[in-house]
Amino acid sequence: MPAVLSIALSRQVESSRFKEVAHPSHGVWMHHLELNTPGDVDAGVTAWLREAFDDAA
Repeated sequence: MPAVLSIALSRQVESSRFKEVAHPSHGVWMHHLELNTPGDVDAGVTAWLREAFDDAA
């Protein structure tokens, strides 16, 4: 069973890696990513997490 990582960003990211993308409120896009192995957390995911951290600051 995969783990699900939800990443809140201020923009919508177009990527086939996301299982679902939701737009719950103005300026917030929730991106849901399934992680099947630790290797799924690669440079792309790390970049999205850094962007989410910067958006939240």
